[in-house]
Amino acid sequence: MIALLVLTALAASEPKHVDLPMPPPPAPKKGPKPIRVAVLDPAVDPGVDSRLKAALGQAITAEIRKLDRVTAIAADEIQQMVSFQRSRQLMGCSEDTSCMAELVDALAADDLISLRVTTVGQSVTFAVQRLDAKRAKVAQSFTKQVPKGSGEELLALIGPAVQGLFPERGLLPGKTRGVDKAVARKLNPPPLPKWPFFATAGLGAAAGAGGATFGFLAGQSYTRWRTLVDASSASAVEAGALEQAKQETQQRAFVANALFIGAGALALGAAFEAVFTDWNDDRAALAVVPAPGGVGVLVRF
Repeated sequence: MIALLVLTALAASEPKHVDLPMPPPPAPKKGPKPIRVAVLDPAVDPGVDSRLKAALGQAITAEIRKLDRVTAIAADEIQQMVSFQRSRQLMGCSEDTSCMAELVDALAADDLISLRVTTVGQSVTFAVQRLDAKRAKVAQSFTKQVPKGSGEELLALIGPAVQGLFPERGLLPGKTRGVDKAVARKLNPPPLPKWPFFATAGLGAAAGAGGATFGFLAGQSYTRWRTLVDASSASAVEAGALEQAKQETQQRAFVANALFIGAGALALGAAFEAVFTDWNDDRAALAVVPAPGGVGVLVRF
C-alpha cells in the first residue's frame, strides 16, 4: 500500500508535456523580379575594328549575366532565334517602335540593350541604353566620351555602364564588376606565335653548343702544337706536323668564335621576339564565324 502511494505521488509530480506553437517560417527575402534582357548587336562607326565590335557585344552580355535574377540573350543568339530574313532589320531597330515590338514578341524580352560607338577625331563616344521593351521608352542610359585608343578604354567602361543601367540589381555571389584584363589581351594579341621564338632560341642554343665544341677542339689542337714546340727545343720535330697543329688551332678557333657570335645574335633576336610573342594563346581566341551578309569575328572569353 505504501509503495502504491509513493508511485502515485511520483506520477502526479512529473511535469506535464505542453505543445507550444511553432514559430512561423521566416519570410523569403524580397528582391527584384527576374527579367529577360536582349543585347542588340553594337552599332559602331565604319572605322571601328570588327574585333572590338565583337568584344564589346560579348563583354556587355557577360557583364549583364553577373546581375541577380537577370537572363541575358546575346546578339548572336538573337540571330539564331529570329528568322534570318528579319534578323538584319531587327538587330538595329532600337528607334523603330513597331520593329522593336516585333523583336520583343520574338524574344519575350523585358528590356533591350543597345550600344553605339562613334568616333570624332581622336575622341570616342560610348553610349548604352536600356530600353523598356513593353513601354517602348528609354529606362536608363550611360554615355561617356574618352580619348581614342586600342579599345581597352571602351572595355573599361562596360562595368560602370551596366551598373548605371541596372542600379536596382546587385551582383550574383562571387561576381565582380568589370571586364577581365585578359579580354583586352585577346582583343589586341601580340602578333607572333610561339614557334618563331622557340626556333630562334633553339638555333641560338645549337650555335652556342657548336661554338663550345669547336672551342674545346681548338684547345686540344693548341695543346698539341704547344707540345710540339716544346719538344722541338730538345729534338727535331717535323715541320709539317707543327704547321698542321697550328692551322687546326686557328681554324677551329675561328669557327668557334663565329658560332659564338651567331649564338649571341640569335639570343638577342629571341629576346626581341619574346616581347611580341603571344604566350597566352590570345590569338586563338579570335575566330572567324558566319554572320548575316558575310563573316564576323568572335572573341572567346
